[in-house]
Amino acid sequence: MIAIRAKPHRRDGKDRGIILLLDDSTSKRRARAKLLVRRGLSVEVAGTVEQARELWRPGRYLIVLVAVHKDIRRAAEFCDEIQEKHPDQIVGVLVSVNRPLPRTYCRGLLWPEEKLEYFLARVETLADFARAA
Repeated sequence: MIAIRAKPHRRDGKDRGIILLLDDSTSKRRARAKLLVRRGLSVEVAGTVEQARELWRPGRYLIVLVAVHKDIRRAAEFCDEIQEKHPDQIVGVLVSVNRPLPRTYCRGLLWPEEKLEYFLARVETLADFARAA
């Protein structure tokens, strides 16, 4: 597990919240986390569903981002557990166009994996939405 916990880099001093990033691809996890931290977001990173489950607590994270390709069913169960325990938690799920989702995939927001700049734009939009809620 990589812990990337940056202080928010905001001039106004407002906390932008913490994002939990669950990504089972080491290289993509690092790239995504670095990009989010550069934009002033605090990120806690997990490489497995088990690590993410240990980290997640109701109300702790602004957004939970899930990008899992090796154990899709467990990731879906994790997302569903979050939604049952804390329905207001925003869960964003990055899905590969090359792999089908299980029929009972989580109730999170789904979007295709794409270039990092699109990923960042979507996360920032979700973060703005979560802060306004």
